[in-house]
Amino acid sequence: MTDPAHNATHRLMKALGRADVTFEFDGVNPDGGANWTTWQENLVDFVPRLFRHVSDHGPSPGHRQLKGEFAPPPAGTTPTPFVTEDGFVTFETTTDFKDAQHVTVWANWAPGGSWLRVPLTRDGDRWRATVGPLDPWFYYYRLIVDRVAVKDTSNPTTVTSEPMWSTFFVPGPGARLLSDVPAGRGGKVESVTYRSTVAGQDRTALVWTPPGYDPGRTQPYPVLYLQHGSGQSYTDWVEMGRAKQILDHQFLDGDLVPMVVVMGNGNSSNFNRELLENIVPTARARYNISSEPSQQALAGLSMGGGQALGVLRAYPGEFAYVAALSAGFGSGTGVDVEAINNGTRMLRLYVGDQTDFVYPSFMASLTTLNNLGIRYEFDGVTPGPHGWDVWQKNLIDLAPRLFRR
Repeated sequence: MTDPAHNATHRLMKALGRADVTFEFDGVNPDGGANWTTWQENLVDFVPRLFRHVSDHGPSPGHRQLKGEFAPPPAGTTPTPFVTEDGFVTFETTTDFKDAQHVTVWANWAPGGSWLRVPLTRDGDRWRATVGPLDPWFYYYRLIVDRVAVKDTSNPTTVTSEPMWSTFFVPGPGARLLSDVPAGRGGKVESVTYRSTVAGQDRTALVWTPPGYDPGRTQPYPVLYLQHGSGQSYTDWVEMGRAKQILDHQFLDGDLVPMVVVMGNGNSSNFNRELLENIVPTARARYNISSEPSQQALAGLSMGGGQALGVLRAYPGEFAYVAALSAGFGSGTGVDVEAINNGTRMLRLYVGDQTDFVYPSFMASLTTLNNLGIRYEFDGVTPGPHGWDVWQKNLIDLAPRLFRR
């Protein structure tokens, strides 16, 4: 659909059929538009057919039927982006940028979730582009208008820590865990305000409780303290990480030990104190959660992963389950290896591929851990950069492993 000849080819095929002209159609290539990747594949298919008998006259493997013409909704008639069932996504600006010279959309749709800019073309007083097909997943983007980042005001989604970003979702089996569960079947996300003695101000945490959460249950729930990264805040795991959707699905699938998940504000000059003196006591006062180390987990991404490892070093055994996503362990100086190994049931580590900027320091950390003799698990490299595509997959892997040993 991104090939300008898509509709013209459909009309040509109908005209040839009406004229009784025999022709072969290679099918719609789902992996390319009007570009050299497509044309190279076309030439590879075409040349061996010349001047010889060929038994196969159908589409190339994996190519689709051309069912009809593609017509995005008329300008100004639908929120943006407009997502088709085939995963094609049409972006459209408002008329606010009719005098702009250059407009692009920047999103995490490149391989592995890397960010790529795609130019929009002028359509009257608006700018528009169609991309795809995108794999089922959760995407985020922003508009770049004459080199200035701009929020897509036609998209009602918001990202608190990144006001210029908008999000959209392409449904499909591969993204099921990131989709909303049926209304009324998922857990609840509540806001909790607490006083930060470190920051000297009131702060907020988000707390996910599982479906059927019982505040009077005799056995307290295990608890996961889940931290964000630098430049982010307590809202990001819900708004960008899809933590609620992931936890809801895994609970309903029977893959999750019923637990409470606390997402606090980790932007602190002393995270160890912020966590242990403010976030943890507030959570225990409001929710029926355990204070036993074996029933406590701590995990975080990037800065939050470094903070989790910092707590592990300073308070070994306080949290029996610790995970760091795209974060390094640091120096081995002053580490109580015996206390960490005896007090930690699972230390699990995650990192993106070479496009994750912490990859070199992370791999060096594995050497440090090996030399120290600290027991850990490494999930292997998650394809993708230092971004939410990687961390969503990490949480999907991590959550079902907690509190089972």
